[in-house]
Amino acid sequence: MGRAVPVGDRAPAAAMNAPPPSASPADDWSMESGVTGDAAMAPDAVVAGQASLHLGFTALVVEDNMLIAMDAEEALRELGASAVRLCPNVASALECIAAAAFDVALLDVSLGDDTSEAIAMALRARGTPFVMTTGFGDYISDIAAYAGAPVLTKPYAPSHLASALAQVMD
Repeated sequence: MGRAVPVGDRAPAAAMNAPPPSASPADDWSMESGVTGDAAMAPDAVVAGQASLHLGFTALVVEDNMLIAMDAEEALRELGASAVRLCPNVASALECIAAAAFDVALLDVSLGDDTSEAIAMALRARGTPFVMTTGFGDYISDIAAYAGAPVLTKPYAPSHLASALAQVMD
C-alpha cells in the first residue's frame, strides 16, 4: 500500500451560496470526468482525520447547482475518485445508474421541484451506497428511501465528506 496523503479542510467555494440553475432540459449539464496525470499516479489510500478511502473509486454526484456539483467533484477527486459523473436532475441520474455502476453517490435531497428519492431507491436496488447532502436539515429523516444514509449539511468540509464516504464504503 502506498503512503497516506492528508486531506485538510478547505473553505467552501463562495459560489456554494449561488442560486440553483433552472431545471429545464436545456440546463442538463451532465458531465463525466476521470483522473489523469499526476493524480492518477497517487498512492492507494487517502486519509482525512480517521477516515481512510481507497483510491480509484467511482462516484455519482446528483446536484442541481452546477457550482456545488463541481465543488463536490473536486473534493471527491482530492479524496481519490478515479471518475466522477455529475447529474443535475432525476432523469439524468437514473440514466447514469442504468448505464454504469458506481462505488458511491452523493445525492442532493432537493432537485428543483423534485427530490432524489427515486435515485436513492435505484441505488439501493443496485447495492450502491450513498451520502445525502442538503441545505434543509431535518425534513429528510421522514423519507424512508434515505434511511441510514449519512447526511451532510451544505456547505460541508472535505473532511466531513471523507468521513461520510468512509462510513458507507467500508
